[in-house]
Amino acid sequence: PQVSIIIPTYNSSRTLRATLESVVNQEFPDFEVRVVGDGCTDESEAVVRSLADNRIFWENRPENWGGPSLPRREALARARGDLIAYLGHDDLWFPWHLSGLVACLQEHDADFAFSLGMLIGQNGVLGSFSLPEQVARSLSIVSPSNWLHRKELLSTIGGWSPSLRYACDIDFLARLQAAAMSTVFH
Repeated sequence: PQVSIIIPTYNSSRTLRATLESVVNQEFPDFEVRVVGDGCTDESEAVVRSLADNRIFWENRPENWGGPSLPRREALARARGDLIAYLGHDDLWFPWHLSGLVACLQEHDADFAFSLGMLIGQNGVLGSFSLPEQVARSLSIVSPSNWLHRKELLSTIGGWSPSLRYACDIDFLARLQAAAMSTVFH
């Protein structure tokens, strides 16, 4: 597959089906999905298997670590794609999300592409998120669900921190910005 999609999850079987359906409905079909449970004890595995899509792989860590960083690291160790995308277990993509990011990354020969994300609640749009210009000084909402990067980028900036349970996405972006990797907005 050209793209490996990494989905860490913990006992979110109620939202996981909709998340995975938004992936299966992508216009860009050349992907694999690595769903890694962080010691899940709910029906998450059954949800993944019920989709019966041979591009979707399930793995469950033996115990809960308490954050997405370690499950992402484990999924990346098995990822076969040259491009890596992330998706939260309660997030959704429009059908053109992946095709747009892949085209943008390739057109600009960038290392990292990102898009605008929307935070939606019961009463509508609560806000938006993208990449802050300066991560270290930012109080912005950051979500890897709107990121795509070349797998080889990890050899330069390192992978997801095995010690951070919180703010691991801020740490990842700070290292990306410190290394001055080429970044493009779609």
